[in-house]
Amino acid sequence: MSSDQQPKRQRAGPGAWQAAGATAKGKKVPSTRVDLKLFQSDPVRVLYLMAQRFERPLIGLHLGKSFIYVVQHPDFARHLLQTRVENYRKSYGPIAQVFGDSILITQGRKWQKLRKLSQPAFATARLKSMPPVIAAATDAVLEEWAPAAGTGTPFAVDRGVQQITLNVVLGMLFNASIASFGPRVMDEVETALVIAARFAWDVTGEVRRRRPDLDRRFALAVQRVSRMTRGFMLRRAAVDPQPDDLLKLLFEARNDPEFPEMTDRQVRNEIVTFVIAGYETTATALSWTIRLLAEHPEMQARVQAEIDQAVGDRVPEYDDLDRLPLLGAVFAEAMRLYPPVPMLSRFANEEDSFEGVSIPKGLQLTISVVALHRQAALWERPNDFWPERFLPEHAKERYPFSYLPFSAGPRACIGHRFAMIEGPLVLARMLQRYRFSLGPVSPSYVWSISMRPKGGHQLLIERR
Repeated sequence: MSSDQQPKRQRAGPGAWQAAGATAKGKKVPSTRVDLKLFQSDPVRVLYLMAQRFERPLIGLHLGKSFIYVVQHPDFARHLLQTRVENYRKSYGPIAQVFGDSILITQGRKWQKLRKLSQPAFATARLKSMPPVIAAATDAVLEEWAPAAGTGTPFAVDRGVQQITLNVVLGMLFNASIASFGPRVMDEVETALVIAARFAWDVTGEVRRRRPDLDRRFALAVQRVSRMTRGFMLRRAAVDPQPDDLLKLLFEARNDPEFPEMTDRQVRNEIVTFVIAGYETTATALSWTIRLLAEHPEMQARVQAEIDQAVGDRVPEYDDLDRLPLLGAVFAEAMRLYPPVPMLSRFANEEDSFEGVSIPKGLQLTISVVALHRQAALWERPNDFWPERFLPEHAKERYPFSYLPFSAGPRACIGHRFAMIEGPLVLARMLQRYRFSLGPVSPSYVWSISMRPKGGHQLLIERR
């Protein structure tokens, strides 16, 4: 099948659920047992292999003495994320120690107030002002890459991509930069997230007992992130007048008698959450996109031709996004193959049921995003890099809740439009200047809160 053939309509739905034998009242959900250490070392790969072995909407998974449901069908995902969202609370385990009780973690009325407070920072008018900030952050890194261009020596692009996305989120939300926030913030965040991910599935406590050094390193990294954040807050509080940004909204909310939860500690939690969630997942998505374009030079050439025609050599602008549909589709397809957040966990507050399946109170349910994104019942050519499926004319063909790079429903990522502007515009600026090709090493990944490439994507670059 050639790359320009039309995608077929996705085929999942109630019929697919019934065919899998999960709708009969009282039907027992198939279950399996997985070695706990194997799951702890690579939960994403285990979930992917489970999806290949069990083509079922729901799988029971025994992990040591724990038992969870793994969700592999978009209708069930919709039930958790939208239809009965109030019955399913988020779970981040040790990662919550990094973020605190922030907009990402908290529930109920407090979450509603935090969401309403933060929403103006993501209004369309403000998002339209992103391109100059994106261009400045990207150009600075592209200059750092210049000495490696044309040398034939591979280098890891990931650190530079993280610098770009971190400077963008700091600039747009807090009128800051890496230099003004804390030069070591990326190192400390990486340490905290990678260790927290190792603890996340430590259901027996064995990892922490066996590796007390990890506990100490984790606590120290979280402490350092908090210290940098508090220092930034103090420096920023001395600025008069305050810039019109998200931090100003957070500072002002401390004086709101109807928002007593907004303490200095809560401001810290919101800053840390928006900084980490705002740069980490987007950087991961961008790194995998660059890697895929290096792996598929014909697609890279098509995207560069689109950029040349629509933008030329000038700085890409907000309105250019509509003239770059293939570039946007490439970014979306990269997040399908390598979802930045490959699983979403929830706990049932009360007993529930769906399609005849009983859900006990307190049960953990994990939506396998990586399974949904590569399921043959949902996607034509599920394991192929085929961006055409995300062109605008095919948007209505996508089965609801089959594509979850930013979650979905009321608790979907508040910054999803931010990311969908930033990602393509960063890529456009990179591809205006450089051509990427594969280095000698194929990367694996490290599971933190995202599928971060282990050791980075070692690529070759050359000037166009």
